[in-house]
Amino acid sequence: MFAPAGMKRTDFYTRPQILAADDIAHSYTTDRRTGERYDFTASERAPFVGLPAGGSYSTTGELLKFVQALREDGKLERRLITGG
Repeated sequence: MFAPAGMKRTDFYTRPQILAADDIAHSYTTDRRTGERYDFTASERAPFVGLPAGGSYSTTGELLKFVQALREDGKLERRLITGG
């Protein structure tokens, strides 16, 4: 689904891939009990491939391409990239 839109850096990365990459942003959150901030990406509760809530990672430029394709009935630069 991402490749036809030219989205080369967008994918459903696994936790080990995210933690090993230096160019994928990590999400941080605050522990409600202690008030300390921590890297949620390294947490066992962080989403990973296969969850229904998402789990894909992308760049802002590639997200813009995706939105443009959705607004053009699944077409990007006049090419159909979705099932219609």
